[in-house]
Amino acid sequence: MKRDFASGLATLLDGGYPEGTAVAEAARCTGNVPFEVRARRVVQQLEQGRSLMVAIRVIDGADELQWRLQNALVGPGGFTAALDGWIARLDALAFRQQQALTQMAVALLLILNGLAVGLIAVSIFGLLVRILDTGLLW
Repeated sequence: MKRDFASGLATLLDGGYPEGTAVAEAARCTGNVPFEVRARRVVQQLEQGRSLMVAIRVIDGADELQWRLQNALVGPGGFTAALDGWIARLDALAFRQQQALTQMAVALLLILNGLAVGLIAVSIFGLLVRILDTGLLW
């Protein structure tokens, strides 16, 4: 979510959108309702006269986004250039989380598959044992 938000925010700010509109639209890019609620609080703070650097703390509790945005104001590359490294890092973290979840899902499916095969084997061998017992009793 932070990756999508930061990418959208940088693009919109570099495109000349007003800060409040850029924050609201970037939050909509995430598709996450709690994130959009936090963005509305940022917009409210902007409307009260606070700067974007102070208001953005609501979005990112670690203040890393705020620090990067401050660097964007100082540097010549704009917001997109200032946030590129952080967005790449967030992208790598998201990829790692997706891979971990995929590995856990595959492991769980393998365990369930093993249990299903074991249950089928026990059922078949149980049936064969009953047939043999019945045949020996005759």
